[in-house]
Amino acid sequence: MKRTSSSLITLFLLLGLGGVAGAAPKPVKVTVDARIELMSAVQLLSGYQEKFGLITRLDFPYKQKMANYFGKYKDHRAVKLFDEMSKNDFSFDAPPALMVCLSDPPGLVLRDPYKCLGREEADVLMKRAGGRQQLLDFVEALREFARDTDLQKFLEANTDTYEAMTEEADSKLRNMEVIGALQDYYGSSKPVLATVVLAPLLHEGGYGPRIRHTDGTVELFDICGPSVVQEGRPSWGAPEGIRRLAWHELGHSFANPLVDKHKRALADCSSLFDPIASQMGRQAYADWHTCVYEHVVRAVCARLIYKAEGARAAQEFVDNDTKKGFAYLKPLCKRLEDYEKHRDKYPTLESFFPELVEVFKSLDGILGGH
Repeated sequence: MKRTSSSLITLFLLLGLGGVAGAAPKPVKVTVDARIELMSAVQLLSGYQEKFGLITRLDFPYKQKMANYFGKYKDHRAVKLFDEMSKNDFSFDAPPALMVCLSDPPGLVLRDPYKCLGREEADVLMKRAGGRQQLLDFVEALREFARDTDLQKFLEANTDTYEAMTEEADSKLRNMEVIGALQDYYGSSKPVLATVVLAPLLHEGGYGPRIRHTDGTVELFDICGPSVVQEGRPSWGAPEGIRRLAWHELGHSFANPLVDKHKRALADCSSLFDPIASQMGRQAYADWHTCVYEHVVRAVCARLIYKAEGARAAQEFVDNDTKKGFAYLKPLCKRLEDYEKHRDKYPTLESFFPELVEVFKSLDGILGGH
């Protein structure tokens, strides 16, 4: 397996993604990312777990090594600054969105967020960071942290752990459809890069930022935390579970723009948020628009699970998410069956999306939203 010249071990794994026998596989990069490990170290020292529960509760030697190595830097400027910023909404998906716009440490060169993330996403990121200047100050503090702690020494000392994790993920995901299945379902033919980032200290779950490189290439991320410990190492569990999470996180890059295009029509159904607001809020989905993102992504995941794993697995997935508060998932899935049966009429999910908007409108009418 060929190693890249990244600042830490990065393994490029070509996964079998094509739905047609003999088709060339579409590449998915599976990696442990130095930028995410840097942020994890800062979060571990800042009390982030106590505030948000977003660091893994699992115990394993690598987590203890990180705590021991970086522990004496808990009063570092980067840690204190992040602690204050995270109290003011720079949490959950905001830190990873920043990190994927930086070059590898120790340089941590910040690309223009507007060119990297897009205008709306960049505006949101800077607002959540407390403004552009505070974002720049934090990046500078991260550079100081990487230098003062000799981050590179820690990364190099744990190369074997990173290599073992990525090799395990490769063995579980090999020959499973990931990005190809998403592109087929959404009807997207635009070339993209897809990267699965194994983040050992992240909570079980993930984030799905998207960036545009300087050459115009779009890269989608699934930054995901472990679900179990095996042989003393963090592990991402069963192959189907890893694939499901990748479908979810990578899927946001396909689904969110469709939801945004219909923002005004969907806003008319915002009263649907009231009955589920409490459950959504506990999962950091604090408004109706974000809630719609999640419903659409999960509905598509359910249909992909149906195709790949069968009706029982899909039903269990839908039932589980419905219990979490995604009350409108079942009717969305039902309407997506019509999409699948009429791909000649609806070649893309974008062309079909008004039908999904109608699902929300009909539910709003039934529940007496207006």
